[in-house]
Amino acid sequence: MKPLLATAFMLASFLSPAPAVTSPHRHLPASEATVIATLPRRTDFPRSSQSSAESAALPSQSDLATVREWIAQARRDADPRWLTRALARLDALPTATLAQTDALLLRAETLQGLHQFQPALTQLDTLLRQDPRHPGAWRLKAALHQLLGDYDTARAAILNLLRWGHELDAAIAAAALTGLTAGSVDTATTLTSVIRRHPQAPAEIRAWGWSTAGEILALHGDPAAAESCFRESLRGQPDSPYTTGALADLLLEQNRPSEVIELLRDATSEGLRLRLAEALSQSHSSSPELRNLVQQIQEGFELSHWRGDALHLREQARFTLRLRHQASEALTLARANWEIQKEPADLLLLLETAQAAGDSAALRAAEIWARTHQPATWNHFQSRSARAVATRPESATLPTPIAAR
Repeated sequence: MKPLLATAFMLASFLSPAPAVTSPHRHLPASEATVIATLPRRTDFPRSSQSSAESAALPSQSDLATVREWIAQARRDADPRWLTRALARLDALPTATLAQTDALLLRAETLQGLHQFQPALTQLDTLLRQDPRHPGAWRLKAALHQLLGDYDTARAAILNLLRWGHELDAAIAAAALTGLTAGSVDTATTLTSVIRRHPQAPAEIRAWGWSTAGEILALHGDPAAAESCFRESLRGQPDSPYTTGALADLLLEQNRPSEVIELLRDATSEGLRLRLAEALSQSHSSSPELRNLVQQIQEGFELSHWRGDALHLREQARFTLRLRHQASEALTLARANWEIQKEPADLLLLLETAQAAGDSAALRAAEIWARTHQPATWNHFQSRSARAVATRPESATLPTPIAAR
């Protein structure tokens, strides 16, 4: 116990709804008969909703189990319809059930998935007043504050995990924060040692730990070790789109598109299908498969605009830059996304789009924030940019946008 506490303390010592964005090319259908987008056929999505009275009459634990499964399905598919369904079911529960810690945590997780971060934090604060030891609440609170760039509050949440004896959770959360602000490859090495000392921990917690170690190693320039950690994470949680996407990004950065294609061949979520399209493009494919995939992704974004949500701004900015090669529009989207969340992927995308658009003011502003708050991300961006320049042929020009080929 004492060595583990010392390790966690060492790591810790370093230690409104999202606005909708109107596309510059928003499409208004000519008539009600116009097809806006063709969605993948789903046979497992709930077809009819229950009335509030019917839902309230169900056993509360059965309702909560259903909500829990819908949240998991939303994460697997990156489909917000499951989350809105989950939120409706929670809203229909009796007041006494809504006040339970399980219901409060599920509501916070649902709101997080819908990018309603402040309302999610309100639910967590209510939960923690009832149960100040709750590890899931402190975990999510730390993650949300880190995502919002509020590192001091994230650090306080991590220390509360440690205070209440959740050493592994605290070590993982602390390493994630440390990796951005003052860490190194050694941060990941220490974390993997802690994970190995907890072989009986829940599989999803260990998978989270391995994925976090992989992200730290990728940021700090050890791609081989990062890949090993990502694959270890996927052994424990093979259906995680988050870790699968992180592994795909690592392979794309190393110009290994064929492995990404194999990894994502059966992907259904928007983010993973985007990476598959990037891999096909990186392999210089001009196949109908790539054209169809790009068209499907574009239709998905148009549908998101029609619904008025901003849940896939990061993916849309990335798609607009890397597959449509429209840097200025991509920068607009990346800025809108940056107003909502500030993870390394968001910062890298903001830097990349500002650089591609030739917007020196935007690039300088992003650089100042990065140097101050996420130096590891800034260093990674510099290294990646240097590699791109070194490997680019002197006669290289920007590729033609997919849709125009």
